[in-house]
Amino acid sequence: MDNKDISGDRPAHLTQGGGPTPITEDIKIYDSWITISLDFSEVLPGFILKPVESRLFIYGSKIVDILTITVKRDGEDLGDIAYDKSRYHLLDEYTGTELPGNGTPIELNLSADEIKIHFTVLVKDDKEVEYEWFDEPVSAELLIWLPYEFLADPVNGAEVSLPLFGESDLFGRGSGEDGNPLDNLVETLELAISFSDNPFLNRTLLVQSGSVEYENVINFPPQLLTGKTFGMILDENIMAEINNPAKFPFAPRFRIEYKPGEGLDILQNFKEIHSNEFLFKAKINYRMDL
Repeated sequence: MDNKDISGDRPAHLTQGGGPTPITEDIKIYDSWITISLDFSEVLPGFILKPVESRLFIYGSKIVDILTITVKRDGEDLGDIAYDKSRYHLLDEYTGTELPGNGTPIELNLSADEIKIHFTVLVKDDKEVEYEWFDEPVSAELLIWLPYEFLADPVNGAEVSLPLFGESDLFGRGSGEDGNPLDNLVETLELAISFSDNPFLNRTLLVQSGSVEYENVINFPPQLLTGKTFGMILDENIMAEINNPAKFPFAPRFRIEYKPGEGLDILQNFKEIHSNEFLFKAKINYRMDL
């Protein structure tokens, strides 16, 4: 919510008690971008929110009756809007289960990382105003209704990033020179996660450690997810790469591919998903001398 003190915008030729008076030039009350950061871009890179509904509430001074409001979104000029002069008292958050019936609807097409809208609010020079109208502030509230429904980028597709192991070395090593506690003991190691249901059925899982920037990439073969369990297998070749100091740290990231235009409904797909088991299976290389 924003409360704008407009007393400083009062034209100098107005007089108290002078009644309606023509203005000679536009009075610009508000001209700014509103940017709201979202928390989806790290785990949902490449996804775009489905068209998002919003409600604009504007009220306060009687000057609200003659305002002209222009809206831009993502560089697109939506022009002047016929706004509803109403209030809602949203304060910091809105906890309703559906959009309120009043307010001015504005449809937004947003990425998964931020909301960026430009508002221009002015009184045009063909209007009449009164001195007293500038004693009371103009208040505005913008309610944005996030649907939690996403579409993969129509050209490049998108992915769901699963932050399972964090950024630290999976084996607890402090540097690439530290010894791997599993070296010379484990030939292969399989890590698997079992879920109550798999929301990514028949999609491709990509597992990777490191980055191209640091030249320490370790790639695992793509996996088609056909059951309720997925993970990674550390065979001899992968273990050799893990033990290479140049490939430190070993911090695997799990990513699910989505093809261009495919949809993801967070509430529908994940409302009852939970992990049942975290499994480790190892093939041990152990020799006992008798």
